[in-house]
Amino acid sequence: MNQRSKHYLILALVISWVIFMLLSLRFGFLNMFSYSASQFSTRGIDFFCLPRSFLNLLEMRSMFDTWGATAYGPPYSTGYGYVYHPAFGLLVGFWFSFFTPWTSYSLFVLFSIVLLAWSAQVLSRCTADPVRKSACYLLLLCSFPTYWILHMGNIHAISVCGFAFIMAALFSLAYRKDAPNRIPEQAYLLSGLLMSFFTKPFALLYLPLLVMNRETRKTAILGLAIYGVVSLIFLQVPLFNPEKIDSIEMLQIAMNPEFIKENLNVYKNNFVLNKYMKDNSMHWLHIVAQSDFYWNHVDIFSLSAFTNTLAGKILPKFIYKLPLLIALALSALVVLIRDSKKRLELSLLLAMALTLTFFLSYNTVWEYHFALFQPAVVILMLLRDEAGFCKKWTSVALGVSFFLYLPTCYVFFSDKVTDRFMLSVIRADKVVPALILYLILIGISGAQMAREIVKRSRAVISS
Repeated sequence: MNQRSKHYLILALVISWVIFMLLSLRFGFLNMFSYSASQFSTRGIDFFCLPRSFLNLLEMRSMFDTWGATAYGPPYSTGYGYVYHPAFGLLVGFWFSFFTPWTSYSLFVLFSIVLLAWSAQVLSRCTADPVRKSACYLLLLCSFPTYWILHMGNIHAISVCGFAFIMAALFSLAYRKDAPNRIPEQAYLLSGLLMSFFTKPFALLYLPLLVMNRETRKTAILGLAIYGVVSLIFLQVPLFNPEKIDSIEMLQIAMNPEFIKENLNVYKNNFVLNKYMKDNSMHWLHIVAQSDFYWNHVDIFSLSAFTNTLAGKILPKFIYKLPLLIALALSALVVLIRDSKKRLELSLLLAMALTLTFFLSYNTVWEYHFALFQPAVVILMLLRDEAGFCKKWTSVALGVSFFLYLPTCYVFFSDKVTDRFMLSVIRADKVVPALILYLILIGISGAQMAREIVKRSRAVISS
């Protein structure tokens, strides 16, 4: 089969899977692979709070007051409250607030698919190979985590798109500087950062890495400045923060993480909001409130849920912070590497590793979250074509990544979720590959960085 035939075959598979996912949203073919979807009504459960947040604003009610607002969506839609950046409710929720709830959800599903296809299109510009171009669409759209994004109606597709833009920009800076059809790296990097900042701010983890690279420093600082100014507007202007709390009082709350974890956790509060949780600062305080919160739900696939369940006890919290701390430490050290290409190569790997730390260091990880790593899988595929790169280990990482695309084995043990060992088996097929990928990426990065630092030290000594 020639290259052109393979290209069209892959695209046909992508289109077929997308159609199948859409049919499953209607008829529930794939629901048996998830505990929540098979046992409860969950279609669109994460979505309805988004248009509701804008409707709240029209009523001069807090965007975060999902449960005290005018009803929007099916009865079960109040199972998930608005926790995103307040600007997102205005800039995106606005467009989906004009329609009936289910029409709005359907449009958002299509919007998410378009975003994922756009992500694939941007990444496909990093290669001239037609088969690899079509494989970009396969790797971004064809997975079970992607299906759960659509099923839940979560905004995660925007986060995936943002990470894809960041990955494409870093890859192009490292390998395509002289290519005639190179992408506008700084524009894509800024767009990716802003997409992340104003949804789920994963990209804040990449900032030390981006600031340490002179090629990305100005864009990272510009993105952070835009984020800061817009955030300040939505915190201080009453029109956008109708149930605003005095700034001094909220600052005192923000400086007391223990109070936040105890009193501003929506799950601990049984979905009852106190006055502090109605201020727009709740977007950031929610992250703090959830940082140490441990929830052993069947559909949670964090490292802490996996190991604590397997061990039969709660292990020390600091253990789960180590992956993040190690990745951040290595990010700070990239400044020691003078060669621009090598530094950007390492930055690519460390950005992937930092993404994986969400699954390893954060406690509340749902299956759809793993779609965030899919742009990194595309980059791993493209790195195998680059001379001088660690092809053996990137090939291994690419193979391990395959397991993140598959459904969990819940369907085989659906009647045994109360068994500690069986629950660990269900979680293993996501957590274990994520951990292996992290160790590979950190191992490659650390070894390469050590070689460069030793080389630099010898040069200094010899001079």
